[in-house]
Amino acid sequence: MRRIGRYTVRGLLGRGGMGRVYQVEDPATGRVMALKRLEPAEPLLRLMGLAQLRRLFDDEARLMATIRHDHVTAVSDHGEDRGRPFYVMDY
Repeated sequence: MRRIGRYTVRGLLGRGGMGRVYQVEDPATGRVMALKRLEPAEPLLRLMGLAQLRRLFDDEARLMATIRHDHVTAVSDHGEDRGRPFYVMDY
């Protein structure tokens, strides 16, 4: 079974220019969550470079973690796996 960090991947939920979102399970709690990982599309990677995309992704994770609203998913964890940052949200 594939893992990203400590999370077990249950499937792909979606993808965009900057990354992919996976449905994951936290083995410590059994809780199902959504995990966004930086996996940029090749054209965006060529245009901006990995260092800039990583800064933008990290900024997005930090900003999302500060938002508390009923209609915005909460960020509960962040980390890095195989050189790629990710953050974890409610599913």
